[in-house]
Amino acid sequence: MATTLKYNFVASDEENGVLTVGFADDQFNTQEYLMIQNWLGAEAEGEDDEIYIERNDQSQGAYGGVERLVLSRDHALLLLSPETAEVIDTEQEVNIFFSATDEQFQQLKAGLAVVFAGKLSPVCT
Repeated sequence: MATTLKYNFVASDEENGVLTVGFADDQFNTQEYLMIQNWLGAEAEGEDDEIYIERNDQSQGAYGGVERLVLSRDHALLLLSPETAEVIDTEQEVNIFFSATDEQFQQLKAGLAVVFAGKLSPVCT
């Protein structure tokens, strides 16, 4: 089984040394989202050096457990550990379908490469 998520907006932003890559149902009136974060540079210590993933609320957030990401132009396949999947309320395999302009997609692709740098390599198809 796999969880399918659909989003109409993507963004990548750096604030206070943390890079956030996000998918959302709407840019301004967000009801559902999935975000992936990681520290930039040497600030990370302990669990903070792990990729953080959150879905819809901080109570559905976890450090670590992101095992693989395969990105294509309008789809991302995310593979999670059983523990992380349980915390964010998905199956281990998550299909993320999204809409993005060419510029947004390039920012998404670059942002994911930075978030996953040194952890695992996102595969872009």
